[in-house]
Amino acid sequence: MSLLKTNEIQNYNGSSLTLTASTVSTSAQLNTGGNISVTGSLNVSDDSTTRTNLGLGTIATQDSDSITVTGGTATLGALTVSGSDSGDLVRITQTGSGNALVVEDSANPDSTPGLVVNASGTVMVGTSSTLGSWDGLALDREASGGNLSISHNTTSERVIQYFINPNGLVGNISISGSSTAYNTSSDYRLKENITEITDGITRVKQLNPSRFNFIVDPDVTVDGFIAHEIQGIVPEAVSGEKDAVNEDGSINPQGIDQSKLVPLLTAALQEAIALIESQQSQIDALTARIEALETT
Repeated sequence: MSLLKTNEIQNYNGSSLTLTASTVSTSAQLNTGGNISVTGSLNVSDDSTTRTNLGLGTIATQDSDSITVTGGTATLGALTVSGSDSGDLVRITQTGSGNALVVEDSANPDSTPGLVVNASGTVMVGTSSTLGSWDGLALDREASGGNLSISHNTTSERVIQYFINPNGLVGNISISGSSTAYNTSSDYRLKENITEITDGITRVKQLNPSRFNFIVDPDVTVDGFIAHEIQGIVPEAVSGEKDAVNEDGSINPQGIDQSKLVPLLTAALQEAIALIESQQSQIDALTARIEALETT
């Protein structure tokens, strides 16, 4: 192994300094006790496809061009990137078929990756595959654990998730010491053309509650609705279109938010209560007349 020490070179004004190893077992080495400053470009290459091109704190082999950094302490990371400019601090561009970024903490990263950014723009945590073409964030974990945990270090009421679009805040998830609330925007200042629901009973009678099982759970029977049957009655409760499919021909299923049925059900109940109270008044009046006739 040939050795080049920086204290042997007092000044170098050439366009480049090239260290080339002729074989894998023989390499050139540059040792310095201070900093190495490169004004132009630094090209590190190797004539073998089985060695790391630039290794920091390691001599581990690689199958392709790479920069390998190992080390780190309890308080310092193996690699620290910092800056104060207005531009991007780190930009990673993948022009091939691989993932742009993989962060792992496992001896078997292919089966249990920690974090992956893939070519479709999906961020995958704890999984190396997505569940469908609509994924933006795919989460997975072993069966004994949760897919996603969001926590706060206080038991007082706190918002732990905000939902925002170009119109502003449209909802949030909040927690207290003992419960969770899923909130959609409902401030009166966001609304106009407010009128009462006057056909609650009529529309509720059109609902078709059913019992069924999902194909993937043949042994579990549940109560619920069929999405497209609700769409014409309470359209805001249903997402998607009937019989829609993805580009690959797979089902793009409709969904239903059954909480959106609550206003209609409340209106129908109020109409029913009003009817009951009216009928009760008539019954009370008839009862009083009958009692008066019986006493004469």
